[in-house]
Amino acid sequence: MPRKFSSKRPLTDEEEAEVQAMIAADPDDEELTEEMAAQRMTFAEACPELTAAIRRERERKTNDGPETTKRPARRGRRGDE
Repeated sequence: MPRKFSSKRPLTDEEEAEVQAMIAADPDDEELTEEMAAQRMTFAEACPELTAAIRRERERKTNDGPETTKRPARRGRRGDE
């Protein structure tokens, strides 16, 4: 999809006004109100089950210790070891 505005130069005043009008017309882009800000919560509060699963996975990886698989030896530019 081609871009309507170039990022290689600053927007003109007319282009900036058009961008701001498009933002204002977007129904999914509502302004944050004081009430919404007062009700905000952390990720852990909003998704406690997912947070617990992430923490368990991180803990499991930490407790597994170092990996036992070895990487192949690096070779020189000509394939020499």
